[in-house]
Amino acid sequence: MKAGAALRKEVDSGDCWKGFRPGSWATSINVRDFIVRNVTPYNANEDFLAAPSRRTKAVWAKLQPYFAEERKKGVLAVDAATPSTLLAHKAGYIDRDNEIIVGLQTDQPFKRGIFPFGGLRMVEAGLKAAGLKPDPAVHETFTKYRKSHNDGVFDAYTPEIMNCRRSGIITGLPDAYGRGRIIGDYRRVALYGVDRLLEAKHAERAQINDMWPTDEIIRQREELSEQMRALEDLASMAKLYGCDISKPATNAQETRRRRSDPAQAAVARVRRMAGDPAARPMLHALAMLCELLPRCRPSTVMAVFGHPRRSDRRV
Repeated sequence: MKAGAALRKEVDSGDCWKGFRPGSWATSINVRDFIVRNVTPYNANEDFLAAPSRRTKAVWAKLQPYFAEERKKGVLAVDAATPSTLLAHKAGYIDRDNEIIVGLQTDQPFKRGIFPFGGLRMVEAGLKAAGLKPDPAVHETFTKYRKSHNDGVFDAYTPEIMNCRRSGIITGLPDAYGRGRIIGDYRRVALYGVDRLLEAKHAERAQINDMWPTDEIIRQREELSEQMRALEDLASMAKLYGCDISKPATNAQETRRRRSDPAQAAVARVRRMAGDPAARPMLHALAMLCELLPRCRPSTVMAVFGHPRRSDRRV
């Protein structure tokens, strides 16, 4: 089964792709091809960047009391009773009247979520360190009824690995990642829209439906089902904020809204780049794509764009 090659027809993108150089990315899910064909690297300095806007200053001012309070008390608030998922919390805002790019981890600024699916012990240790009590219902669920990522990791460890872990000979083992982290490529959501991605996933699933159910095929079927549910949940989460991500994004604001992992400083810079007439010619594709790069920084953006052979990892 070829990853991202399930569709071989033009998508109804309207004007969303107008002005971009065509390629295989238009007939298959291929973000790397889009980047290679459309990105113009910018290697000069930051002199053309604009100052923060009135909206940005207003949102930043709203955050200052939270920063001051957190410096005094430490962690301000935690929703210890709700395991975090895409749809676990209602929409949250910092300053709804001034926010253009929206989305918080929970439903309030500086209110943290918990991730017991990665590992319950790390969650409870973090809560206790902040002076908070773990929720009894969450504890019961993740000790009796639900296996976490770390539970699975420890089941797979051999006695030798456990001894090395205890002695500190080996560090950076998988159980150190409390969320059971997955790298999400949110660029493809903005470029194609959830509907097209779901269509591709259904096509990929159809390729293996009639294959003999080996361990690998069964695992692929399960993973594809999980991916399709995640895409549907992502679209539902966006609707909580009044955003429709079913189709390709039409501007940089929409692309930024489709990311769930903020990199606000870099995003603000890119928005200012896109708004500067002098910078527009050389940022034709860059302004859009920088918005999409997970955990992006200007240096990271240039590193990625400067290596066209970099593989396009998918989830």
